[in-house]
Amino acid sequence: MQALGSAPVPIYRLTKQQRAHVGAFYLQHGRSIVRVQDACRDDPIFAGRPPPTRTTILRCFDKFERGDLAHAAGGHPPRTARSDKNIILLYGLVREKDDQSISTLQDRLRIEFDVHMSHDSIWKALHDDLKLYAFKYQSAHELRLEDLDERYDYALKVEFPAQSAVEEN
Repeated sequence: MQALGSAPVPIYRLTKQQRAHVGAFYLQHGRSIVRVQDACRDDPIFAGRPPPTRTTILRCFDKFERGDLAHAAGGHPPRTARSDKNIILLYGLVREKDDQSISTLQDRLRIEFDVHMSHDSIWKALHDDLKLYAFKYQSAHELRLEDLDERYDYALKVEFPAQSAVEEN
């Protein structure tokens, strides 16, 4: 709880570059939290910001060691399912036969190319990346020339029922 009359402490988010510096400082200064904080005070990258806390320094170093700084800075991990390679494979399957369901495409990707994509990832790749929109065709029966008179008579009966009743009598 905050004491009366005290100002709230601002929360500073570190950039990717600042997180990398904190991880490097931690190694350079013999894993000393106080020395890392001092180095951050002197570094122009941290100008006007308070030094990072112990917890922040340890988290930055952990991510620095793993090479996970892009995700640590609030970014997103790279897309793996909807990579360019997978989208090209998916496009090839659709070009080959365009009346396949998403489940069929999912099975074919897995079997033929050992690519595992979820139903949603395939849908997003088709819709967002390839600008293809899934819909079902409504099949209609064949229109033959010899049925023309019968169709014309039926249309007249439906459109003008009173008039066609008079003609039949």
